[in-house]
Amino acid sequence: MNKRSTSLFFLVIIASCTLFLYCKEATDYQANDEFDISYGNGTLDIHGVTCNSRNLAPVLVFIHGGGWNSGDKTCWSKNQYEYFRKNGIISISVNYSLTDSKTNKNFHPTHINDIAAATKWIYDNIEDYGGNRKNLYIMGHSSGAHLVALLSTNEKYLHQHGLKTRNIRGIILLDVGRYLSKKDIVFLRLESKSSPFINEIYKVWTDAFGKDSTMWADALPADCINQQLYTPPILLIHSDLPFRLNANKEFEGLLLKAEKDVERLMVPDLDHMAFVTYLGTPSDTFDMSSSIANFIRK
Repeated sequence: MNKRSTSLFFLVIIASCTLFLYCKEATDYQANDEFDISYGNGTLDIHGVTCNSRNLAPVLVFIHGGGWNSGDKTCWSKNQYEYFRKNGIISISVNYSLTDSKTNKNFHPTHINDIAAATKWIYDNIEDYGGNRKNLYIMGHSSGAHLVALLSTNEKYLHQHGLKTRNIRGIILLDVGRYLSKKDIVFLRLESKSSPFINEIYKVWTDAFGKDSTMWADALPADCINQQLYTPPILLIHSDLPFRLNANKEFEGLLLKAEKDVERLMVPDLDHMAFVTYLGTPSDTFDMSSSIANFIRK
């Protein structure tokens, strides 16, 4: 091959590589739904948006509630994921190991370890689905909100998977209750003797986390708040039921004392499950959906 031919050959190679990179950069991701994708011990569903690799979409991960012993990712239904899809946000719903007290399976820290493992899988793989891993938000409802709060204030669970709290852009907690601090659990134990509602909450707590208070230290988000540790911005959305109102106000106060970024929205007279089922529907007259979308757009 002469000198001129060699030069032309390399020009063709360079041009081909440039074209390949341009096409890859302009790749479109479609608004597809993919269900039951395996990660570690659980599965997750991804609800994508139409975007391209030059403008990757923000990602919202949803962790369902159910007292650490029940619930399913399918409670994140079409109303919810279509709303966030229309707002250009990929949403992901996660299943995780649930406590089964009858067979003595899946006690703490199984749940939070699964959530951390799911976060790692999403962080490593979401760009293949058009998501921006640098714009990753995690939202939980009820006991799922407890797990998300714990993930954001106790970094050891993410550390085990090579991540940090700085890898999470923001946290949304939906109607979390009084199971965020040791003070809360003491309250549950005392009030359980006179209140059937509190007694049920205390029972599911001790089923999942045990009755030995020395085992709670790494399971209570409020007690893990550390001024020296980065905590992602947090949006609290909750009802006016004292059990939930007081928990959120106290958690907000502790976060502010530690100079963390926190916002709080109280929604009066709303059923506990409606904090999920009303999202993306006309029933959401208190604008929870838009508050979450705006929090993500910041």
